[in-house]
Amino acid sequence: MGKNLTDPSITNDMAKFTALSKEYKSLEDIAAKYIELRDLISNIANNKELVKTEKDQELKEMALEELAEQEPYKEKLEEEIRFMLIPKDPEDEKNAMVEICAGTGGDEVCIFAEDVAHVYSICRRQRMESGSR
Repeated sequence: MGKNLTDPSITNDMAKFTALSKEYKSLEDIAAKYIELRDLISNIANNKELVKTEKDQELKEMALEELAEQEPYKEKLEEEIRFMLIPKDPEDEKNAMVEICAGTGGDEVCIFAEDVAHVYSICRRQRMESGSR
C-alpha cells in the first residue's frame, strides 16, 4: 500500500490520496504492534529453550526473570492488537456540535452551564494541542 501513495495517478487525485493515507496510517500502527508482538513471541520461545537446555544456573535465572516480564507484556500487547482490530465507526471522524444551555432553574443553572462550557472548551483545547481527538 505504501507504493500506492507515491503513484502519480493517486497523488493527483486528492480524495483518493487522502483516503489511502488515512487507511495506511491506521494499518501502520497495527502492523508495528504486530511486529513487536512477533519479536516478543520469538524472544519468549528463545528464553524457554534457554531455560530447558542451559547448564549455567545464572543464565537460566536471567532467562526466567525475562520470561516473568515478557509473559504479562505479551498478554497486554495481544489485548492492544485485539482492540485495534475492532472496526472503526464511520461516524468517529466526523465533527460534532455540543449545545450547553441553562434551561430552567434560575441563576445557579446559568452559572453551572457556563462552568460546564468553560471546562469543556479547556479540555477540548488541551486535547487538540496534544494531538489526540
